Amino acid sequence: MSSTALDSFLDKWRSRWPEWSVAEPFVAEPQRHVALAWFALLQEFDDMLNTAGDPLPADAKLAWWGEELRSWAAQRSRHPLGRVLEPVRAPWVQLAEALPDLVEARTVALDAASAERALGNYADAVAAVEAVVFADKPRKGAGHAVLLQTLAQRLQDAGV
Repeated sequence: MSSTALDSFLDKWRSRWPEWSVAEPFVAEPQRHVALAWFALLQEFDDMLNTAGDPLPADAKLAWWGEELRSWAAQRSRHPLGRVLEPVRAPWVQLAEALPDLVEARTVALDAASAERALGNYADAVAAVEAVVFADKPRKGAGHAVLLQTLAQRLQDAGV
């Protein structure tokens, strides 16, 4: 895929998060492109989690992303975001295995504990990938921080 395809994904994320222009200077120059691609990928997953209407297209995209992430583990990306992220030797398979949790997590949880259980594996997988993407050591509570951010994003997308 062309850099134009990659630019369209990155621009979509930038339009949703204009604050990036303020935060970007605080990210080391060599890491910016990877960080931007990672955030754009997470936005794709947020979109599939917070889909409105018929969930079948989002479910199909999640299944496709699962296959794509597994291919990144073997260094065979097809998606333009993969061209940037796949060289990072992150636990892509762990993230792929957690994506089906997003389907179940779409239902309205009865309480906060249920919402946290539904997204726990996904949040831990995201935190594990982020530790590698940002060359950081795994931190206790990182998965919980991702979980809270994901739930907060869900509430914002729902207009709460």
